[in-house]
Amino acid sequence: MKTNTFLIRATSGREAVMRLPIGRYGAITQKGRDIIGKRFYEGGTNTTHNMKYALNLEAFSNGKELAEAIEKYNKNIL
Repeated sequence: MKTNTFLIRATSGREAVMRLPIGRYGAITQKGRDIIGKRFYEGGTNTTHNMKYALNLEAFSNGKELAEAIEKYNKNIL
C-alpha cells in the first residue's frame, strides 16, 4: 500500500502531519480517514473529529510551491 505525507486540519481546528495510505488516484483511503478519526478523537467528550482540510506535502517539487500551498492552506483556500 502506498502512503504519502499530509498536513491535516481537523474539524476541531487541530492539525497534524500524518503519513496516510492513498488510493490509485492519490486520494486518502477509507483506512486513512479512520486513522485521522482516531488521531483527533477526544475521549473526554467522546467526540471524533474528521478531516476538514488535507494538503499532500509530497505533491510539490520545490520549496517555493510548497510554501505557497501552505500559505493558501492557512487561509483556507484550497
